[in-house]
Amino acid sequence: MDKQDEFLTELFTSAPIADDGFSRRIVRRVRRQIWVDRLALPVAVIIGFAFAFKPLMQLSSIIPSLAGLLPVDSLQMPAIPAVDSQTLLFGGLLLFVVLFAAQAIED
Repeated sequence: MDKQDEFLTELFTSAPIADDGFSRRIVRRVRRQIWVDRLALPVAVIIGFAFAFKPLMQLSSIIPSLAGLLPVDSLQMPAIPAVDSQTLLFGGLLLFVVLFAAQAIED
């Protein structure tokens, strides 16, 4: 080490500051807060599910009786016309070209 290295080493070395355990208390408090934050959402979900369990069971017993009130013709899905393979291939090719062009413009 030359003189400049020794000077810089001496300049940047310092004794640790005595803080009477303040740093340890802060680190402990931060770690405790992290655990509280990690556990708050799951505990809230469990408590919410516990409160909602009985009303959900009552609702599930009512749903079959409500299904009988609906007219049957409103429950049928309309027929979807079949798409031929040529149209599907053309649509896929068009999508590929548009995505490729967008990537080229972005670059």
